[in-house]
Amino acid sequence: MTPPVSRIPSQSVLFGLSQTASYVDCVTHPLPEDCAGDALALYLAIMRPAPRWLNAMLVVRDRMVRPFGLKAVGGFGGNPPSLPLQAGDRVDIFTVKHSSPDELTLFIEDTHLNVCVSLIRADHGTGKAVFM
Repeated sequence: MTPPVSRIPSQSVLFGLSQTASYVDCVTHPLPEDCAGDALALYLAIMRPAPRWLNAMLVVRDRMVRPFGLKAVGGFGGNPPSLPLQAGDRVDIFTVKHSSPDELTLFIEDTHLNVCVSLIRADHGTGKAVFM
């Protein structure tokens, strides 16, 4: 089942950026009532453990782009991030832009593109949902 496409919640750090971005996508999934994890815990539950093929493809990508001066991104599932997260810390292939219990905003900036990802817990309909 494909999660429904949604709008980025207005309280998200990325909401303003999304108004002028070249590409924006947001999906939503309801959270169970007993879900007590913060945004970082939700991210880790979704992204780890990463499939081996994904990290293998990132190794290939890093080798292929090195001659062009693009940044190596590394892979997923490395060392656990040190807490509390601060802007500028690394989580997997991303750099932390913002961290709070309800939102984790991550980015990659390079010469050819910028990628921002936000995982936010917010009200949706009759309960909480995660927007990514």
